Amino acid sequence: MRIDAQHSYSDRHPLDYLEHILKRNRFDGSVLLTSEIPAILPDYVRALIVGVDRIDPRRLDEWQLHPRFRGVACSLPADNLEELQGRRLTLDVTAGAEHISGVLARFPELKICVPLPLLTADAPDGVYIKLVALRSLSHPPAQVREALTRNGPARLMFASNWPDELPEITWKAALAMFTQSIGAQPIEVREQLLGGTAREFYGIEAPPTTPPTTPER
Repeated sequence: MRIDAQHSYSDRHPLDYLEHILKRNRFDGSVLLTSEIPAILPDYVRALIVGVDRIDPRRLDEWQLHPRFRGVACSLPADNLEELQGRRLTLDVTAGAEHISGVLARFPELKICVPLPLLTADAPDGVYIKLVALRSLSHPPAQVREALTRNGPARLMFASNWPDELPEITWKAALAMFTQSIGAQPIEVREQLLGGTAREFYGIEAPPTTPPTTPER
């Protein structure tokens, strides 16, 4: 099950358009980063994260009524992180990665993800890494492979960041840059990076399979 671990949308590039791109590239779903939860969501969006300036428990109450809401994206330091840990919600760090070790010391069960470009040192144990916005790295292949060697595929995940980097980086170009950066890898490693890690981090369940029917005689 392949999952694009982060994208958004715009008036010019609506969610329906991405569905066709994902299908053409054999992806099964995605994680939507949004400022507000849309009234109608395509089925391919398997998880939602909401970008916030501050963590408001009342908004968390509201968002948790949506079955696909999984967590928030915000910068560190931040207040009310105990709310995320207690509710078993995820945190995508958008800035202030240098505070992650301190956050984990206070909230050891909080699930944290950070974009690779924000890391200036090794990720603390347990922190997940998004392979996103790779063109902002000084040496993408070397830095991605070092992250893979140090952290293992179970803590890394591919994310397109579509459409935020258009027109320079299309969805297909983001996937190509990821593929070139990881180099030759066993199929198990590739599939972990392309979906397995995102499923584990965001708690995305595989869609139910329909058992084959027996033809009538």
